[in-house]
Amino acid sequence: MAEFDYDSLNPNIREVVRWLHSRGFETADSGDGQTRNFECDRDYPYVVIPVDLAAGGGSAELVWKTDNLVRLLQSDHRITVEPFGPDDTVVIGVQAFYLPAIGYAFIELTGLTDDMLRKEKN
Repeated sequence: MAEFDYDSLNPNIREVVRWLHSRGFETADSGDGQTRNFECDRDYPYVVIPVDLAAGGGSAELVWKTDNLVRLLQSDHRITVEPFGPDDTVVIGVQAFYLPAIGYAFIELTGLTDDMLRKEKN
């Protein structure tokens, strides 16, 4: 695998992506919610983690990886994932998506930035 260019990412999401990679998650898109380097950047921090359902685990792979991400956030950084509320408040959340029309599945981690990782790790 080629060396990943973390400097190409928004500055306050680099360590989150680096941590995800160190724990075996691939990433497809990310943003820190503040930097507007790319047209696709959102108003809140996010990382998109694709899940290959054809690799052998099927839909159970999506559920397992999502649950594993939640466990790792708690064990590595004492970060508790919160449920999404009815308002637009961004929390540290994890969602899993499956788009059957195109056979694509992904996990989305929202609300977590490098600053929060460092704060929560201490």
